[in-house]
Amino acid sequence: MLYSFLFLLFLLGSIFGSFLNALLFRVEKKEKVIFDRSRCPKCFKKLRWFELVPIFSFLIQKGKCRNCNKKISYQYPLVELILGILFAFAGYFTYQNYVFLSLEFFFNLFYILFVVFLLLFI
Repeated sequence: MLYSFLFLLFLLGSIFGSFLNALLFRVEKKEKVIFDRSRCPKCFKKLRWFELVPIFSFLIQKGKCRNCNKKISYQYPLVELILGILFAFAGYFTYQNYVFLSLEFFFNLFYILFVVFLLLFI
């Protein structure tokens, strides 16, 4: 039960990390954030659903675009992996009834993300 709970939180965190990557890339380029499809930053080919699975699609494609065969930055899977681990870590403390610690952890996590946004966009 605990491991499936942590795995689901890891998946949720990696999905959030994938969205955060897309958000940072699109805001930097002054593009639409929500209603535009994800695409390769090199050849601009729109990605299919199986190319958008966090971490796994990067590993299966060996870090390259399926269309142009150019390398994809390691930033994408690293952010997804780190946020997946952080979500699972926070979930572990929630599961162990350390609710205050997990809430504090999430507040710290969002504070770190806020500082990252400030550093990137100011």
